[in-house]
Amino acid sequence: MRKAAEAGGLPRGFAALLAPVLLLWALAFATLAQEGDWRVKASAPTERTEVAVAALEGKIYVMGGFRRFWVTSLVEAYDPAADRWSEKAPLPTPRSGIAASVLNGVIHVFGGESPEGTFDTVEAYHPARDSWRTLAPMPTSRHGLGAAAVEGKIFVLSGGPEPGGSFSAVNEVFTPPR
Repeated sequence: MRKAAEAGGLPRGFAALLAPVLLLWALAFATLAQEGDWRVKASAPTERTEVAVAALEGKIYVMGGFRRFWVTSLVEAYDPAADRWSEKAPLPTPRSGIAASVLNGVIHVFGGESPEGTFDTVEAYHPARDSWRTLAPMPTSRHGLGAAAVEGKIFVLSGGPEPGGSFSAVNEVFTPPR
């Protein structure tokens, strides 16, 4: 019988040497294929879900949400430059499943839910004054919705009209006061 090397195969032991090299190459390739970088920063002071988040003037605001067994009106601001959190004026209406969008230096918060039902509520936060104001309600109450500002208006999309797992395809546009 001819040996593997004579038959054009790899010499004995070569595969054992080659395996770690191939593994390192595969790991390096997988790392290169994944773009981006993650770092851990200061954790939010309060555990909650179903919040609205908005960025304004270099800070990230986390508003409302659900804490264990109740909805909250809590508003906390994160300063990425200082890696520090601070508490702000609370939402006038405690609720979860809300949406937020920024327009003209103001954070607008839409809809939401609580055990009592869904909301058509619209509230505006002014960071310079650390204060809220209630605006015209949405035509359709809902939670779990999305909001995006485009050309001076805020489009409020989808969401559930009933608490829990309901759905809609609603698309309403809000023009805030100046």
